[in-house]
Order: sequence, then structure tokens, then C-alpha cells
Amino acid sequence: MSARPFRSGWCGIGCPPESHARCSGDNGKPGAGNKPCCCDHHKTPAGGKAAPSQGEVERRPASRPPDQTEETHVPIVNDLDEEEYHRHPALSSSGARLLLPPNCPAIFRWRMDHPQTSDAFDIGHAAHMLVLGAGAPIYTVDADDWRTKAAKEEAAGAREFGMTPLLKADHEKVLAMAAALREHPIAGRLFKPEAGRPEVSLFWTDDETGVDCRARLDWLPQTQPSGRVVVADYKTTAKLNPRYGFDKTVADFGYHLQDAFYCDGIRATGIASDVAFVFVVQSKTPPYLVHVAQLDAEAQQIGANLNRKARAVFADCLATDTWPDESGEVDLVSLPRWYVATHSEELYTA
Repeated sequence: MSARPFRSGWCGIGCPPESHARCSGDNGKPGAGNKPCCCDHHKTPAGGKAAPSQGEVERRPASRPPDQTEETHVPIVNDLDEEEYHRHPALSSSGARLLLPPNCPAIFRWRMDHPQTSDAFDIGHAAHMLVLGAGAPIYTVDADDWRTKAAKEEAAGAREFGMTPLLKADHEKVLAMAAALREHPIAGRLFKPEAGRPEVSLFWTDDETGVDCRARLDWLPQTQPSGRVVVADYKTTAKLNPRYGFDKTVADFGYHLQDAFYCDGIRATGIASDVAFVFVVQSKTPPYLVHVAQLDAEAQQIGANLNRKARAVFADCLATDTWPDESGEVDLVSLPRWYVATHSEELYTA
């Protein structure tokens, strides 16, 4: 996949322009407001910066917030705040999946404007933090469940401070999950702390459609001398054994689109041209089994072609500023074939 340099009306690190309008300019940048700028990455570190070691991903901030028409090249960003990343207008893999059936652009637009949170997401986020070593810190609520007003208020307070609230039992669960993953012979090596970086954000512009794209890798390992890189994505599941039925999970959640989308980003940003993408899936039920899976060539090809469709749909929606649904169509609906076969007598009875 070829790509043009990433273009953005936001600053290179992902902060919206209004952030600069509100800041006081204390960081050396002009500002009209009375708040310290959120963009401490614009400060020039004293003494400069040492060159990264082989395989280390370099943070590449823009020297100043770019103009709308200016092309900037800020493809790889380490330590980008998760909320800032998700607010960025570039198309993500999850966004691409919302643009295509069984979803539609109208669903995509609504979901982008109404981010979702739930207790299930909290457990997944906490497990990610413990396994990857990055993310919102965990806040433990000493309660048996979330039914009491006190527990709900304590959780809400934790969220206001950017923390992930967990019940005490759930905190113990995610600690056990992280320990089990570290002991896995393959997954433990894939997420070896000294061999990579967590939560690396990639930004690029698709050459075919002109659509700005983004991806946030759970883990980016150091590239090998050959230039090959094996990138792992961590998933949690309620299944007792994540090994069985994962093919259906891939189809249901569009993981084949994520695979191809992330590989596009890795190649487009110049991290590596030879990419292997694997899923590390862990059960949230004891004994917290771990399954490592790689999609076959057929799944990857279907995912890549669906991503092309999604980018084309996104480009059309942006150009027309319309996010259509399918309410203007009338569908002819047939019964499932198994139901028709069961009731064949009724079908052919006069």
C-alpha cells in the first residue's frame, strides 16, 4: 500500500486546534486563554534528543501546529493519550467496520459522536494495562457489585480522574490473567516488556482515496535485522476456551479487517514491509487460557478488500457531508433455508 504524508488540521500529536486557542501560551506558543496548553510535547527538550536504538519507534511531533493546507509527516506517535487518539478525525479500523454492512454510515456517525463505555470494557482495558504496561491506571472499588449508590459514585469519581474503576474481585481477576499470559510460551514472548513499545499510534493518508487513516497498535516490537515484524493484538473473551469458535468471532467482529488495516499502517509508515499480524486471545474465566492465532491468506485478502470499500464510502461521506442509512430501500426478505425445509409440506400444499 502506498501512502502520502499524513495531512491534518490538528497538531501533529493529535490535539484539536481549539486546545491552542484556550491555552495561555506558557509553553512558548501563542495563546489567548488562561489555561496551560495541553500540548507539552511542543516544548523543546533541553539538550536535544538521542537517536533511537535499532528497532525503537521514534516519536515525531510537529514543530508547530500545521495549517489546514500544510502537509505534515507525523506517522508514528508514542505515548499519545487514548482519548486524544479516539477524538482524531482520521478513519480507524473500528470505524471502517461501522461503515459497512451490517452497519452503515449513519451508525458510524452516531457511534463516533456517542462513545460507549461499560463494565465489560473496563475489565478489558484493565487487562490491557496490566499486560501491556500502558493505559489508564486501575482504581479498586471495595464492593461486591455496582448496585449500591456509593459504589457507582466512587466509580464515577475514578473515571473523572482518568482511571479505570474495578470491583475488588475483578481487579484480582485481571492480575491473574496478566500472570497467566506472561507464562504462556508464545504470548509471553510476544509481549516481552524490553522488546517493544505499547500503544503506538500510526497516522497515514491512503493514496487511493485520499482518506486520512489511523491505527493504535497494542504492541509494536522491535523490528528484526531482516526487516520483518510480528505484531500482536490482545483480546479478551468470555469464552472458557478461546481456541474454539474463534473463526466465528473473527467474522462477527471483523478482525480480518483489523488485521489488514493495521498491516497497511505498518507498511505505510515505513516500520516494516514484511508484517505478520497475530491475535492473542485470553479467557476472562479461570484458568485464563490463552490462544494465539494468525489469519490465513484468504481472510487477509477479504479484509483488505473490505477496507478498500470502507475507505471509499468514508471519502464519499466526507465529500458530501452525508451519512446515509438504508431507510429509503425496500428489501425482499426470505425465510431461512432451514426453516423452509422444515415446513416444506406447508409450502407445497394447495
